[in-house]
Amino acid sequence: MKRNFPDSLSTPFEKIITEISNEEAGGHGDHLGIFLQEPVDLLKELPQIIQESEVILTFVDNKSAKQYAFPESEPRGALLVWPIQRFGLITVIRLGAQNSANELISAYPWVSEGVQHPVRLQKIRLWPNRLEAQIQGALGTEEEMTVTFFDPLFAANRIFYKKDEFYQFILAGFPYTLEITHSEPITISGQDKVRRLRSAMYANDPEQRDSQELLVFQTKGMAALLSRDDLDPDDYEFQGPVKSVAELHAKILGQRVWRIRITINRLCDKDFDIDLYLTEKVLGNYEMPEVGDDVRGVLWLQGYLWMPGLG
Repeated sequence: MKRNFPDSLSTPFEKIITEISNEEAGGHGDHLGIFLQEPVDLLKELPQIIQESEVILTFVDNKSAKQYAFPESEPRGALLVWPIQRFGLITVIRLGAQNSANELISAYPWVSEGVQHPVRLQKIRLWPNRLEAQIQGALGTEEEMTVTFFDPLFAANRIFYKKDEFYQFILAGFPYTLEITHSEPITISGQDKVRRLRSAMYANDPEQRDSQELLVFQTKGMAALLSRDDLDPDDYEFQGPVKSVAELHAKILGQRVWRIRITINRLCDKDFDIDLYLTEKVLGNYEMPEVGDDVRGVLWLQGYLWMPGLG
């Protein structure tokens, strides 16, 4: 039965999206490579995987959730997950119109567990298949930083999105690389440089401002999430202290996986944490991080809708 939506809930889809090219979208080969030696080999297994998959549960299954009207011109899709709801592989299916065949569109790794953050939606970078997208938004109640992340449940949850509204997203990262870093203090020398920095840092503290002592910055525990021009918008260089480490109870795509919570930024006296899902393939011969270690690397950032509003 077709659902009718009140005019007050109508949201022009065109106001939210920015359409991007296939080249800008990039696909999921590198993402599957976090788990698989040869991602192309997954193609042989997909027919069996799809048969064993089930429809993933998303925010749209919340009966109290209020959906916005959705343009009839947009394709309908279904999201299947394998082997379990909590983590594994998501396949995106374009549902056939007027009795035409359904079509496999995409496949990518997924985890349901992460850290909840408020995000004000700024832009949706819509992929050419129109069933996948990256979300760009301001992270934090005070909009402390801007992030872009891949939305693994976009095909289902897109009917809830409205520009400039706040949503609660679950964020998680998949490292392409990760290693322990032994951070050393940074010493700033040179009279002119020290004077300029002290003037900027200690404008209201004459004793510190006028001191001739060298400036020493401790890098232990430093937290950062940095975009780079040579990476996709949802890929980031990161560094941060480890808060917890736990191995998942089951493998994902044949890989042992560890859930590592780190701090990626500190703003307004607040820690911004995410969970990283480190595979044994990525860990390789590197040392397993422990609580208190600083780690660095490059990650792919995912985020999916948990609920609208500030929580």
